[in-house]
Amino acid sequence: MKRLLVIFGFAVLTLTTSCVKDTYNFDDALKGSWNLVQVSGGLAGLDEQIAPGKVSWTFDGSGEIIVNNTVGVNQGGVLESGKFDYNVINSNGNTFLVIENNEFGIYTIQNGELRMDEAFTSDGVGKLDGFKLFFQR
Repeated sequence: MKRLLVIFGFAVLTLTTSCVKDTYNFDDALKGSWNLVQVSGGLAGLDEQIAPGKVSWTFDGSGEIIVNNTVGVNQGGVLESGKFDYNVINSNGNTFLVIENNEFGIYTIQNGELRMDEAFTSDGVGKLDGFKLFFQR
């Protein structure tokens, strides 16, 4: 019986400490409004410039994003207007955005620019036809 408890305890310890992903509800760096200015990629090699203010994503910092889309496009990760839940996944030193349980890929923020790349996902599989989204403050 003692041996069974030791094995069970070891199994529980291993399962609870071997996870490489930590999920967070939000990232302070995302908080605020971002204007989508470019969508590129996909199988067709899309490269579309979007005028600032036509598509904006506003992160409230507590897990909700408000999308204002005046161009009506629904391609390459461009969401329709509305409110959505989001969270952030940190995995192996990279940060990934999840909106309504759909992973939008890896993202980085530098010099007032938010870049998302669907080709890289937290599970390491990625999407060959992934889009890249470029936002500015």
